[in-house]
Amino acid sequence: MDFSLIATLPKLTGPESYLFWAHHVKDALASTRVQGSDCTAWDLSGNHIVPTASTDAVELARRVILASQALSIINHTLPDAIAHHGISDPRTLWARLHVQFGTPSPAAVYADFLRTMAWRITGNRDPSIDIVELETIYTRLASNGVFVDEFLRAMTLLRAIPPEWSSVASTILVNRTSVADITWDLVREAIQAEWIRSTTHAQREGQRRGNAPRRSNNHPDSVPYQQHRPQQQHSQGQGQQYKNQNNQGKRPRGTRGGRRKAKEKAAARSAQEKNRNDRSPEVRTRRTEYGSR
Repeated sequence: MDFSLIATLPKLTGPESYLFWAHHVKDALASTRVQGSDCTAWDLSGNHIVPTASTDAVELARRVILASQALSIINHTLPDAIAHHGISDPRTLWARLHVQFGTPSPAAVYADFLRTMAWRITGNRDPSIDIVELETIYTRLASNGVFVDEFLRAMTLLRAIPPEWSSVASTILVNRTSVADITWDLVREAIQAEWIRSTTHAQREGQRRGNAPRRSNNHPDSVPYQQHRPQQQHSQGQGQQYKNQNNQGKRPRGTRGGRRKAKEKAAARSAQEKNRNDRSPEVRTRRTEYGSR
């Protein structure tokens, strides 16, 4: 008996987990053997085909060992609430668990139906992973006696694709003239092909961008240049502001030629002003009176 395999088996928590539990426990029982026996632990527990009775004492002893191992495997996966059931025959225990947890209830069927309605393809991973999840739900419904038409299952697939893959639904619906032509396998293969196409395109775009030539940092459009340029302008602005503050209250400095011309203009204006004053009648009268004295 493989104890490492038993440790990975799921627990039976209720009707909603029965099919998942039964599938994995069945595989574990079917792989459990005793050397020399023509039976497995599954043959002595859940298999509806009862093995042929044997009169060989050695074979009977081997089957006793297998039955004990089957009982141990099943008990290991049961919750504490039902682990102390008091049943010593693995076939009887398997049948009891099937009746108690394997019989579908309307609530369980409705819960699975809601899961199919809410199911979606994420679009950011291989869709086959999501599709397997939906197939498991439909398998569970079928095992409970609820069979969903293939066309409806195909429509569920189309409805669940991401918006960026809407061309898949358009292509399938336009190119098919009969409802019978739209099958589960057709839609699944189309979705898988779209996933391969989109991922291949994304990889090519990544390679193209990676091989594109890079601009140097001194290029006007480069980020380092744009980040450095405002700092230079800012520093220049601060320097100009500092100069303006220091020059407040000071006369502007000019060249020597400019100062000489300014003096000549001032002297000319002074001479013109003096001539105007000399020509005025008041000045001439004062001069006459001063001369007569």
